[in-house]
Amino acid sequence: MCKGFRKHIRVWALCLATLFAAYYATTALFTHVHVVNGVMLVHSHPFSHSHSHSDGQTLALHFLSTFSSLEPGHTEVKTPDLHLLYSLPYNSSLKISPA
Repeated sequence: MCKGFRKHIRVWALCLATLFAAYYATTALFTHVHVVNGVMLVHSHPFSHSHSHSDGQTLALHFLSTFSSLEPGHTEVKTPDLHLLYSLPYNSSLKISPA
């Protein structure tokens, strides 16, 4: 049973790696810009050289390409709490002699 489980894990890992590679290639190779009412919408998908989007597709692209949050403020990087390092006392009288 363990051998069959490992095989399934490898198959799923290969499928997910292939899906990621396809997504990355599509994002990198087919990126383009549409200007709608003075707003630039950048997105990517395989397309012919001249294409357009319907109003509904443009609205969906707008909502997918913007981020909205109900939380005020900005994103900040949190520093880890290093309580252990703060609680260790420093004693300069300790001398370490070479062995």
